[in-house]
Amino acid sequence: MSNRKEVFLQILSQEKIDRVEFDKACFQGIPDGSGLRSTCWKILLNYLPPCRSDWDAVLTKQRNAYNQFIRTMIVDPNQSQDTSDHPLSSSPNSTWSEYFKENEVLSQIDKDVRRLCPDLSFFQQPTKFPASFCSQSLRTRVEQANLQAMQVTQSKAGGSQLIKPKKKYNDDDCYQILPHGQEAHWEVCERILHIFALLNPGIAYVQGMNEILGPIYYTFVTDSEDSEVQFAEADAFFCFTGLMSEIKDNFIKILDNSQCGITHNMNSLMTMLQDNDPQLYTALTERSIKPQ
Repeated sequence: MSNRKEVFLQILSQEKIDRVEFDKACFQGIPDGSGLRSTCWKILLNYLPPCRSDWDAVLTKQRNAYNQFIRTMIVDPNQSQDTSDHPLSSSPNSTWSEYFKENEVLSQIDKDVRRLCPDLSFFQQPTKFPASFCSQSLRTRVEQANLQAMQVTQSKAGGSQLIKPKKKYNDDDCYQILPHGQEAHWEVCERILHIFALLNPGIAYVQGMNEILGPIYYTFVTDSEDSEVQFAEADAFFCFTGLMSEIKDNFIKILDNSQCGITHNMNSLMTMLQDNDPQLYTALTERSIKPQ
């Protein structure tokens, strides 16, 4: 393993990284330690350019941009100055209408990230670098989104009462919010996905994106020095965004049955499996495990 580590250190020490040599080395496995895996992932996901001399400028620019996203979209979102625009407005151009639509997406994100990688305790643990200046803002909005999902019914006495919708999972299975001043890793992932959805309204958020983000964020937090861990959120956001630009068609429902959709890709995978591993293909089909 030490030899493998030396190989990577040698490749990464070059002023301009040879991507052919680098990709070949990564394909054989990236060793742990020294932040190698997180650095390599940033290169593989085209977040860091081949020239090392450009790294500092790229990282500074992207991290500053992400901080600006947080401040404009979470801490101090733009509110309409139009007095005719109010929460009960029926206008399709109402900013409140857009706000409620965003809350529906946020509510789904919240449900999913609270169950992110349940086999790992990592996502329930507090971060070393909580974003205290913005964490409470998103917590408050999540509470509003969940309140909006509640139903108003009439009690026997004639009064109104709020009823929570039935859940497909138990609260005990979900991660809980930490005390004020602390922030769990799942909350960081929630913020990343929320900002991504706001910046990409055409696709917004689809269940399963949380499972793609999870490993990226986990790697940047656990396989980096503290000087880099404090920027794990921003780095994970841009790496996730770059990856989604390559695979987003798999998350667009109207493309499911097209040649670039998930159904076509899964059928192609099953055909390849039938040709190259008929024993596994037969085992899957006998158990009615379909490509979906």
